[in-house]
Amino acid sequence: MSAPKDDIVVTRVDRDTQGKPIHEATETTSLLSAGASGSETSSCEDTWPGYADFADLPWWKTPSVYWLLLPYALFTLAFGGSLVPKLNLIVDLVCQRHFADQTVLDPAFVYTPVVLGADNPQCFIPEVKKRVSMFTLAINLTTGILSAITAPRLGHLSDRYGRRKLLAIASVGGVVAEATVILCANFPWTFHYNWLLVGAVADGITGSFTAGSVLINSYTSDCTPPSKRGVRIGYLHACLFTGLAFGPLLAGYFVTWTGSLLSVFYVTMGCHIVFIIFVGFVVPESLSIKRQLRAREKHDREQEAKAVDNSTWASIK
Repeated sequence: MSAPKDDIVVTRVDRDTQGKPIHEATETTSLLSAGASGSETSSCEDTWPGYADFADLPWWKTPSVYWLLLPYALFTLAFGGSLVPKLNLIVDLVCQRHFADQTVLDPAFVYTPVVLGADNPQCFIPEVKKRVSMFTLAINLTTGILSAITAPRLGHLSDRYGRRKLLAIASVGGVVAEATVILCANFPWTFHYNWLLVGAVADGITGSFTAGSVLINSYTSDCTPPSKRGVRIGYLHACLFTGLAFGPLLAGYFVTWTGSLLSVFYVTMGCHIVFIIFVGFVVPESLSIKRQLRAREKHDREQEAKAVDNSTWASIK
């Protein structure tokens, strides 16, 4: 019998065009070297063409997601913090009007006065609950439908005229909505609670929370290389859910501390105003003038092509 053979190690030698070996690889050599992934990532970042738009700008004019983390946190805190207080205020306003209508129908009708922002157990009756549910449905439908229509259009406009202006506009509707709430609460017999629908219309036309979130994500994509976009957008989602989670909690403590339900709406309106000022005057624009002009030219060509198609169809008819 022949002696057992030793294990044979197969070695592949790659050679260049002149026949010289480039590197040696064995069966135990890893397919990817230890620094391959890192080198490829850094190479992609260094060659990302988006850096050319901000190469010669000072740091205070260089766009980055970090410019938006604090204002976006305020934006989401304002949105989350006003949800529950607004619902409680709507219940009180609707209840107040309901009992006032009852006294008109029946002058002998007596009820416990409704104090806005206080505990009003007399309001927890089926008639009031029905009117509250129908009114909140009208508000949510108004804001939702209008924002669904306007948010995509605001996104297209931001491609041609920059993200910053449209971000500020998206929060203007929030200021109008909070202002109508304050007016209806301070002067309930002058401003009917139906005026809250005006605030819902203004909020929806400007894109509401939906447009703000979409435009902030677009801003982040403009100034972040593809290899880091997932992480940067993750920062934004952290701000989003932190604001939605802690907004109602902070609003509850604020009402307890001040003893006034309306104080929450003053604070949320202030958050919207701070967001508008910071985004409008401090945050750098993420789209360079060159990219904006390119998007406008593309839009003009598309409009001209549509006009030609329409004229062709008209001539056929």
